Amino acid sequence: MLESEATKAVPEYIEPKSSKHDVSCMIGFAGDLQGVVMIGMGLETSRKIAAKLIEVDESEFDEDESELADAIGEFANIIIGGAKSRLGKNVDITYPCVVIADKHTTHRPTHIPTTSITFDSGYGPFSIEYTIQNVSVAQAKSA
Repeated sequence: MLESEATKAVPEYIEPKSSKHDVSCMIGFAGDLQGVVMIGMGLETSRKIAAKLIEVDESEFDEDESELADAIGEFANIIIGGAKSRLGKNVDITYPCVVIADKHTTHRPTHIPTTSITFDSGYGPFSIEYTIQNVSVAQAKSA
């Protein structure tokens, strides 16, 4: 599909509002696991990934970048949906929410650790950040 390998760095814990990206796609988790997974990247990387995914030239994206947002949402669905299927848990995921804004900051809950994994690909770097907790652990903490 994208015909590019992505190499990952060592996962690391990050601060609740430390991410700065030009393009972010968030997908929520509900069920045995609760939380959110975000894929973040620079605008250039997102345009290259989206152009390859929907088979257009990068220059063909319209002014409001709705095709770019749709393609990045699909990219996130492919990655996160694939990971969800391997979890072995009863989990539903939400529709993707894509934000395109220069160096925006994302905020996450402070009571759940966030893990970030940075990948380098033929299209440029991107990161997957997840703030997810096991529901049974969350229920035990609140009891």
